[in-house]
Amino acid sequence: MRNMLLSGTLVLLGAQAAAQAIDRYIEVVASDTVRLALQGIDYEVAMLNPFDAATIAMSAGAQEESDFDRLLRDAERKARESERQFLDLMKANGFVHRLSSTQHAEDYAFDSGKEAEVNTYLVELKDTTMMARFQKLTKGTDYQGTVKNMRFSDTGAANARLMAKLHEQAKNKAGALAAASGGQLGKLISATEMRESEGSIFEQLMKMERGRRSEGTDLEEGSSHSSSMVFRFALLMN
Repeated sequence: MRNMLLSGTLVLLGAQAAAQAIDRYIEVVASDTVRLALQGIDYEVAMLNPFDAATIAMSAGAQEESDFDRLLRDAERKARESERQFLDLMKANGFVHRLSSTQHAEDYAFDSGKEAEVNTYLVELKDTTMMARFQKLTKGTDYQGTVKNMRFSDTGAANARLMAKLHEQAKNKAGALAAASGGQLGKLISATEMRESEGSIFEQLMKMERGRRSEGTDLEEGSSHSSSMVFRFALLMN
């Protein structure tokens, strides 16, 4: 057996008998990444809950319980005005939005038996630039928003691109090894994806990226898809 290492692994297997033909192959590892284009962001915006607002006002101002009704009326009025301003802002700036859910809130703090409907809207943003514009326009308002979902391009097409890149990379590496050994590169014998443990460095990077996205602290114009594969090519000796 003859071994040769040049940014890959050259493996030459001898025949069991001198009369038999010698089977030779080159085995290399290829790793690469493709980007999945960002196609849209679903941004969820919850309207003001008047009971929460009234309770906070009570705590902040050290009010008496008898003042709760007045504070609640003010909070209800503020919640209606805030929602109307939000809808006007969406319409004036062309943001696509729809009602996502309605919470039937109740007064648990003072057990007044009163109820209120608190709406949540879903705003469709096409990219991070539009999201930054949306956040700037809504800064300092009473409603709260968070990224609900990020939509990316089809992974099928990305996988096809990734496979083509991996094959080309492996072919170039194996070709260099074949030339260094004085032979020629033959046909592809096999291609095997590496187990997750072997590609753990890429998995760790992806997990870190997903974690940052879930916290909304590092949104990017796309997502990464990485893979590592072992390619085996026949080695033809002159």
